[in-house]
Amino acid sequence: MPILRPTYLEIDLKAIRHNYAVLKTKLKSQSEILSVVKANAYGHGDVEICKTLEKEGCSYFGVATIEEGLKLRQQGIKSKILILSGCGTKYLNVLSENKLTPVISSLYLARHFHENLKKKMSVHIKIDTGMGRLGIHAEKAIQAFEEISTFKNIEVEGVMSHFGQSELPKSERTLSQKKKFQEIVKVASKRFPHIKYYHMANSAALLYDLKMNLDLVRVGIALYGCSPDLSSPNLMKKMNLKPVLQLKTAIWSLKKMPRDSYISYGESFKTKRETMIATIPLGYADGFKRAYSNKGCVLVRGQKAPLVGAICMDLSMIDVTDIPGLCVGDEVVCLGSQGPSEITASDLAQWAGTISYEIVTSFTSRLPIRYKS
Repeated sequence: MPILRPTYLEIDLKAIRHNYAVLKTKLKSQSEILSVVKANAYGHGDVEICKTLEKEGCSYFGVATIEEGLKLRQQGIKSKILILSGCGTKYLNVLSENKLTPVISSLYLARHFHENLKKKMSVHIKIDTGMGRLGIHAEKAIQAFEEISTFKNIEVEGVMSHFGQSELPKSERTLSQKKKFQEIVKVASKRFPHIKYYHMANSAALLYDLKMNLDLVRVGIALYGCSPDLSSPNLMKKMNLKPVLQLKTAIWSLKKMPRDSYISYGESFKTKRETMIATIPLGYADGFKRAYSNKGCVLVRGQKAPLVGAICMDLSMIDVTDIPGLCVGDEVVCLGSQGPSEITASDLAQWAGTISYEIVTSFTSRLPIRYKS
């Protein structure tokens, strides 16, 4: 379908290749990157991202669900795929037939696999070192490995854990988790030499050099050029990582409004002078959050134009009074760069009181994606 509304996501595949290459330089020689492409590759389009990274040599991808893994297989992705959020007790045949590797997060689930699998399957075992979410308690890990090692149809390919706040590398919690997992690795690697991968590091752990680049490093948000840490907005530039995604639209209408005019729903904004209001065809139904109302800005002709009034379902208004000579159809960048100016996912996250992960994964299917090679 042709793009009839001038609102779309632009994905720079050259930037994803650049970021992948940069991140590889930060690994130990024996480590591999597991590229996390769950949630439609963090909103960037999982199929195209995987095809691009496969050509760059990426041999392992991480998704959240079986459905995400099946989609990639159906689109021709050949690399290993790890189902990070687990899979429950059903669909073992689907995992096996499509060569999807599940994460097992409990001894109960391991026993179920053992009792119901008809042929050997590779799995990763998740250990809870302090996240408090999924995983076998660290204190019971070695005992669990002992039992699982007797299950003839389960081949433990990897053992993993997950940091709760790796963006704070010196926090008590991070150091405790790191120590627990290192102790498990030390014992397990001797008693279970067949285990190929031990992995815990994510984007922040890699960028802040937590010394946890074991056999795999699970890189997600950094791969897309977004900071995992709102307190360090310049982290991406410091690490030479480039934003991959831009959100673009165009001026839909221009209207001069007199002083003391209300703009949009409610009475959250009133003009203090004669004001030129531009309306853009982008709203919260596209994932452009209502929380940006009267806080954020967009870029027009390289200048920042404030968002005014409540963001609507399909439309938003901006004040362009101080940007002369505008025309209907002029490009508007809502996330990305234009001329000397830039709006990052971290900027949007701060305006919405959230994190960059939520920003890029919130864009809806109403936004078509254009890829730049």
